[in-house]
Amino acid sequence: MKIKIIALGKIKEKFLKEGISEFSKRLTPYANFEIVELQPIEIKDENLVSRVLEQEGEKILSLIKPSDFVVTLEITGKQLSSEEFARKISNISNEGISEMVFIIGYLTEQTSN
Repeated sequence: MKIKIIALGKIKEKFLKEGISEFSKRLTPYANFEIVELQPIEIKDENLVSRVLEQEGEKILSLIKPSDFVVTLEITGKQLSSEEFARKISNISNEGISEMVFIIGYLTEQTSN
């Protein structure tokens, strides 16, 4: 199994870094682990926000294969316990899926120049 985290922007939040570090430590004996941090596109004109979001989405999608199992990490998403998460990964692996991709996106306010 290969596990990839795609993050839009540099991961700065302490809780995310700690979570990823712990996640990596626990999974490395069982899976290849990769973190890809994409440079967000600076929004210089408020009228271009939707186009910028589309371009960032295209960057993310270019790193995902059709056979990948994709998990988006969202504030409103379902939270799993460690046991539930382990079962989920085991079930995905048993289905023959060889790569899981976790996507962390950021929507930040930027002022126009």
